[in-house]
Amino acid sequence: MRPDPKLPASHGYVSKLLSIFSSGVNELLRKKFDSIEARLAALEARPELTYEGTHEEGREYRRGMFCTRGGSVWYCRAERTTEKPGASADWALAVKKGADAR
Repeated sequence: MRPDPKLPASHGYVSKLLSIFSSGVNELLRKKFDSIEARLAALEARPELTYEGTHEEGREYRRGMFCTRGGSVWYCRAERTTEKPGASADWALAVKKGADAR
């Protein structure tokens, strides 16, 4: 950073302080933005959550998909599976079937 020509020569230290302060702020902001960008990238890498309706036997499901089977809602936590919800660790129970409303 160049000294401000409007400041008297005795105030050269002001320009030096501004230069030091400016580089410190820039470094702090760079670290904060790097941190935010890393967090955003991790969030964007998460699977999209979608509801696929009633489970269809033989259909391939992927991580992030939800479906209904036997009145309960299940979350697919496997990369890919054709297993039935509740029959393997590929699925996690998200919402348990409630009592019939009769």
